[in-house]
Amino acid sequence: MTKPMICCVTHPELAYCQDRFLASLKEQGLLNDAVFATPDEKQVAELKKQAKDVLHVPLPKAREDIKGKSQAWLAHLRNALIDYAKAKGAKEIIFCDANIMPPGDMVKKLAAHKEPIAAAVYLGPIQIKERFLISPLLVGPNNLPLDIHFVSQHHTLPVAASGLGCALLRDAALELRFDPASPSPDFAFCKTAKEKGLDIVAVCNAKAVVVLKNRDLDWPLGVVNFSFTSEVFQT
Repeated sequence: MTKPMICCVTHPELAYCQDRFLASLKEQGLLNDAVFATPDEKQVAELKKQAKDVLHVPLPKAREDIKGKSQAWLAHLRNALIDYAKAKGAKEIIFCDANIMPPGDMVKKLAAHKEPIAAAVYLGPIQIKERFLISPLLVGPNNLPLDIHFVSQHHTLPVAASGLGCALLRDAALELRFDPASPSPDFAFCKTAKEKGLDIVAVCNAKAVVVLKNRDLDWPLGVVNFSFTSEVFQT
């Protein structure tokens, strides 16, 4: 069985956790086989000291419809990695964002599932009406967020959408594109996937940790109705 290509998205804004991310990949024996994409030439040089395959992906000049969209760069880098993987003949890829520490045995846990999209679970901001909650970045089949207690009770869950910062994509999912104009490229990608009849599974025993500049969003912090401001999340 061929191994998925590990496709890592990074950016100068994520430099604060780059060393920790590289160490986590090395610990799982994935660093030498991973491909990295960044829009920054200096970061390319830094990454090449430890990684073999680093892509410099210049970002296009912002169109009117993506000005102010903070995740436009994420969509561009994800698309570049998909194109690179397909050109290399890869049939499966695993996205790994540099600010998300992958779960142990990541490849084994994600590759065990046959759905076109199999996502590790991690926490982030979910907006419900006027509030932001720390919650798993998952949307259930009923299009409502799934709270941490529900997710923790399951091994896997079929979902309508998921964060894709630590996720396996295969087959028809590799024919889709991330939209730089979307405020949430991952959820928009998942919406398109579902419209095309592709199944998405959340692998609940593959729990990743989001790293902020001054704290980790580890699973004990995911409390139902624990609210926070966007400013707090960005610090």
